[in-house]
Amino acid sequence: MDFQGKRVTQKRHCNSEERVEIEKLQPLKKQQRMIMPKPGSEDVLPDLPIEFKNMIRELEGCDVKFLMQKQLYDTDISMNNNRLSMPHSQIHCEFLNANEKAILNERERDRRLPCGIEVVVLDPCLRLFNLSLKRWGMGSVSIYNLVKNWKRVVKENHLQSGDYMEIWSFRVHGNLYLLLNCKKVILQ
Repeated sequence: MDFQGKRVTQKRHCNSEERVEIEKLQPLKKQQRMIMPKPGSEDVLPDLPIEFKNMIRELEGCDVKFLMQKQLYDTDISMNNNRLSMPHSQIHCEFLNANEKAILNERERDRRLPCGIEVVVLDPCLRLFNLSLKRWGMGSVSIYNLVKNWKRVVKENHLQSGDYMEIWSFRVHGNLYLLLNCKKVILQ
């Protein structure tokens, strides 16, 4: 479907040979943000595509949770920023254990930089990346950020401002993994 010259589709965007169209989404207004419903609402949360379910099974993963869907902005894909921000207020469920929460609330020795936890990220092409998850407090607002190697994920998946990203969590032998399912915005 076209909307002001844009068509929104879900794709696995690995390279030109591997591009596979999965399903079409309803077009959105240019400035409208897509916000997924909170658990307990009558709306249905998104279903995880089968290729991700199979990969989680291969990794012996469990405890799969949908965290959020967000539109990527320039700050999320900027090579200078090297971070994906996930506002705590937009995350649908608790995904951290008590130990991880305690670490994210600590500061490094200089007391300025937040401590992070190492996470494995499963990208839209089913590749694994090692990143760090940090919690930044900005006044009364908390934001989780995926940092360290985020720009590599952006580059290898050709992520663009305007793309939509579903973010899921799961555990492999107790370790936190995050899964990124990208829905590309295709310019026509």
